[in-house]
Amino acid sequence: MMMSKVFCAALALAALSGASAADGEFTYEANGLDWDEVAEMCGTGMEQSPIDVKTSVAVDAGTHESGRGLTTFSEGDIIFTDVSLENTGHGLNTNFFVSDFGAVLETPEGPQSLNPLQFHWHSPSEHSIDGVIFPLEVHLVTTTNVTGDLAVIGVMYKYGETNPLLEKLWPAEAEDFAFRIKGEEYAEDQAHLHEKGATADIPTDIDVMKDLFPADGNWDYWAYKGSLTTPPCSEGVY
Repeated sequence: MMMSKVFCAALALAALSGASAADGEFTYEANGLDWDEVAEMCGTGMEQSPIDVKTSVAVDAGTHESGRGLTTFSEGDIIFTDVSLENTGHGLNTNFFVSDFGAVLETPEGPQSLNPLQFHWHSPSEHSIDGVIFPLEVHLVTTTNVTGDLAVIGVMYKYGETNPLLEKLWPAEAEDFAFRIKGEEYAEDQAHLHEKGATADIPTDIDVMKDLFPADGNWDYWAYKGSLTTPPCSEGVY
């Protein structure tokens, strides 16, 4: 796939995929305008995601009045193993195992380690930056180890050279790849993979610093406290 990451332009953007966000059923038929019928917070919340990031009014993360500070990563390799894809009914989650993520978020309760849960994509991007919408946005969903709050790391993509993560998970030349674009033909023994809850193992490891995050080392980011982007639209997400 000819996609590459732009700079780390949304590290810790607050968002979560629909299938893992709520027990209530919802659809995208009204583009989210009817979600307040599923969860009241979707219509009344005051800190809702996604947003358009206005870079001209951003302040230093260490001085923000919310108490949300920097997100830092320890040096060294971070490898996701036992990788699999799961059909959530609204999209695909990538599940994995990792022994030490090595990320710390400064919060009002003090420094907290981040424990990763899964990552998934939105196309086009849910967030925009100075009005610019990107073709793809990946969200790495984590929880803080003390308070159990959700903290989501988001990275924007732009068109360019072949992306190592997408090439591993969505191999362009793999005829036996389980999850196919809607309308494409697939083998009868793979039909169940188009049902909610279906999973498929991916025989590859993911080097987070090279595959998931910008390999060029450009780690500029913006952060805010927002909400789940689908019902129940709960707020307080880092």
